[in-house]
Amino acid sequence: MLNKDELISVHRKYPSKPAVHTSGAAICRIGVQSCLALYRAAAFDQPPCDCVVTVSGDAVANPQNVRVPFGTMVEDVLRFCGLAQDPEYVILGDAMTGITVQHTDIPVVPGITCILALKTRTQVPTHACIGCGRCVSACHKNLLPFEIMRRLDNMQYERLASLLPEECDGCGVCSHVCPSGLDVTAKVLEARDAHGNIFVKWGDGDEF
Repeated sequence: MLNKDELISVHRKYPSKPAVHTSGAAICRIGVQSCLALYRAAAFDQPPCDCVVTVSGDAVANPQNVRVPFGTMVEDVLRFCGLAQDPEYVILGDAMTGITVQHTDIPVVPGITCILALKTRTQVPTHACIGCGRCVSACHKNLLPFEIMRRLDNMQYERLASLLPEECDGCGVCSHVCPSGLDVTAKVLEARDAHGNIFVKWGDGDEF
């Protein structure tokens, strides 16, 4: 026998709050390199001056982890590891969230922990979003990436805020799983980094 209907008051937005809260918690989560830098600073009064960089990719003859002083040129790091052939493109950062650079005369700075030198660029044919929901299933922030992208493309700025694009951390998973080959992450980050400006500006002429 079915139970009687129940009315339950729920929050308006989903997720109504982050799944994990770290503010106020008695924990401190830092990376290995940051931990080592803190130790050197406290024990030996040494400022951060280098970092460990993973050099990899099918154009690299000897992929390896190397300790690189800040300011060293990317091209010098690649030359040290050896190149099997001239790379067609180089990515600073990991394959999903890194940025492609046109030249390697760029210094290594804090935050660059991976250099990928690749022989060929894989061209994925792009198609219109089919609304399959793969990006939704993959998103660890429980967002609706395809819907954020759709509303941004359709200039439905006043309806973007309720989708919480500011919760995106730019991991890149949604773009990676998209069968249409769309850069979903870029669209979500565009909505996130606007900090509400596009919602305010809508209708004052700035949209043209």
